[in-house]
Amino acid sequence: MSSYLRGHPAVFMSTPKEPSYFAADLPGLRYVDDLASYEELFSRAGSTQPVVGEASPSYLMSEVAIEKIAAYQPQAKLLVMLRKPVDMLPSYHSQLCYSGFEDETDFQRAWELQEQRLKGIHLPPACRDPGALQYGRVAAYSEQLQRLYRFFPAAQVHIVLYDDLCSDLLAVYRGVLRFLELEDDGRTEFPVVNSRKAARFALLNRLLHAPPGWARQLMTRLSGSALHDRLVAVYSMILNANSRRSEKKSLDPEFRDRLMAFHADDISRLEQILGRNLDAWRR
Repeated sequence: MSSYLRGHPAVFMSTPKEPSYFAADLPGLRYVDDLASYEELFSRAGSTQPVVGEASPSYLMSEVAIEKIAAYQPQAKLLVMLRKPVDMLPSYHSQLCYSGFEDETDFQRAWELQEQRLKGIHLPPACRDPGALQYGRVAAYSEQLQRLYRFFPAAQVHIVLYDDLCSDLLAVYRGVLRFLELEDDGRTEFPVVNSRKAARFALLNRLLHAPPGWARQLMTRLSGSALHDRLVAVYSMILNANSRRSEKKSLDPEFRDRLMAFHADDISRLEQILGRNLDAWRR
C-alpha cells in the first residue's frame, strides 16, 4: 500500500519506507534515532503533496511508538493492515531470513526458540533487535489495537484486512484514499510488491542488510537530500538484483493447529474490537 500511495501525486512517502523512528524500544530497527534526521526524511515533500507519511510495521509491535506519535503529531492518521496470523507469521519469518535478522530457516524451530532468545540464547549474529524474533508478540493484534486506541480516536484510524486486499484491491485502495481525504488518482493497476524472496548470494545479502557502521552514519547525515535518495535507489537496485522468488513452504499440520490455538483468544478479542466476524482466520 505504501508503494501505491507513493505513486499518488498528492502523497509524499519517506525513503526509506520504514524509518521506525518512534519505536524507541526496538532500537535496532530504527533507521534514524534523532528527530532532526527523521524530519529530514520528509524535507523534500512538495507543496502539492499535503499528505506526508511513512510505513513502519514496527510501530504496532512497539510498546511506546503509538504514544510517541500522538505526542509528536496528535492529528496523525494511522493506516493499519492485518493478516491472518497463521499465514502472516511464516511470511514474516521468511522476510527476516532474507534480511539476515533470522538464521533459523525452519519457522517451527524459530517459533520454539522464542523463550530462549528472550534470555539472549541462540540469537542470530546479524539480528539488530531480538524483539523482532518474538513471533507471538508480532501477531498479538488485539493488544496492539487496544494500545493504539488509547492514544488515537477511531476517526483517525483506518484498518484494512489482508483478506479484503486480496479480494478487491481497488476498493481497498479507494477506501484508503477517502480516509486520507485524497482525490482518486485513477489508478487501476496494482503490480505485486514485496513478494516472498530469497538471496542469490548469501555473503552479498548479509553485507546489504548489515552494512558497516560508517555507511549507516553517512546515510543518516545525508537524510532528506537528493543524494541520499539516489544512494537508496542504487542500494535497492542491487538488492533486487541479488533476490530471487522464493516458494512458500507448507507448515506441518500439527504445528499449524498449535499456531491457530495460540492465537484463538486474540482473534476473538480482535472481533470485538473490529465488530467483524473472523471465522475465516480460524480455518
